[in-house]
Amino acid sequence: MSAPKRSIMWFRRDLRIGDNPALLEAIAAGEE
Repeated sequence: MSAPKRSIMWFRRDLRIGDNPALLEAIAAGEE
């Protein structure tokens, strides 16, 4: 059994998560 993939998102200035394409990609790529 392999460990689940995790994604880390680094917010630099903008905390608007609803329209952040990098965050949406990280969520889609993660397994937890």
